[in-house]
Amino acid sequence: MKNEVLIFGHSPSPNKKASKKTATMKRLDKWFGLFGVEYKIINLNDTPSNKLDHDQINDSDLYEAAAQYRNVYSIGAEVTKYLTKRGITHRPLPHPSPVNRNWNQQMSDATVIWGLHKDLNVV
Repeated sequence: MKNEVLIFGHSPSPNKKASKKTATMKRLDKWFGLFGVEYKIINLNDTPSNKLDHDQINDSDLYEAAAQYRNVYSIGAEVTKYLTKRGITHRPLPHPSPVNRNWNQQMSDATVIWGLHKDLNVV
């Protein structure tokens, strides 16, 4: 049986404090917690960075990880583009960080949650 949700991210937050969850993680917890669904995050880069370091990425590991999950998501445009170029089936999510300017515009948690509700096929 496949695991439920895998999320591919860019890289760890440079501001992450060991004892606290980032705003990104809190939002992901909120989104998936509503459905009682656990998720795993795999960052394409292991170290904080503003731009993907393609030398750090092992495509074989990405393919292997994605094959183990029913639902695969990406967060961030650069990650989405990378996975698409590699032919890894996934659905993009808006980056949950409060730094994402779209959260100040029309996008809302409710919109994302409704999309997840349909994707995850939960009652």
